[in-house]
Amino acid sequence: MYKLAATLLVTLSLVAFPSKSHAIPFDYTLDDNSYLTAPSIFDVSTLWTCLTGSTINCAGAMSSSNHLYLGFFDLNNFLFIEGGEAISMLSGEGGGAEQVNVINSLSVEIGVRDDSGSFWDFGERGIMASAIQTGENCWWDLEVDTSRRTCDFNNLPEDYAAWNNVVGFWVVPWINDFRMDFVRVSGDYTPVNQVPEPATLALFGLGLAGIGFSRRRKA
Repeated sequence: MYKLAATLLVTLSLVAFPSKSHAIPFDYTLDDNSYLTAPSIFDVSTLWTCLTGSTINCAGAMSSSNHLYLGFFDLNNFLFIEGGEAISMLSGEGGGAEQVNVINSLSVEIGVRDDSGSFWDFGERGIMASAIQTGENCWWDLEVDTSRRTCDFNNLPEDYAAWNNVVGFWVVPWINDFRMDFVRVSGDYTPVNQVPEPATLALFGLGLAGIGFSRRRKA
């Protein structure tokens, strides 16, 4: 009886308190139909400086004029951030929250599509990019038909304060117009503090109660 109780205790302990090294997959997709059109006067180097230099006014003006799609993904809460909140994050607002998840792997896929089926509507070109705060990034200059690109982040920083579990992505047209299609963020993570589920704790409690009962009967 004691051997059975001990086996039960060990088994329930392993279930109730899993290893912190256990990685959990995540996969989130945001479907988006935003219309994007190229500015009448375009300078690629100026645009790139604007985006990478965190120039709030520049990015805000481009976004409101349908010249830029900008978004972020919060890997602590698994939330997409768009619009004005995304623009404000370029200034560093929203960072510094307590770490919830350790991100082990991360991929960002961005999809765009032609906004017209017309034969004469062709030659759209744009820039798609994704980056984290430490500077690791992917960017592509592409011709748009139905295009998608994936960025695999291979050097995620160990220092949480260096990037606050936030990844950004943006799309800019520089010839003609097109539409966003989707943004997909996937990978795996380990919670900083893995808390046992209530049902598992209940089983653990029943195991302890069973051990106590068996001891009383033995006595």
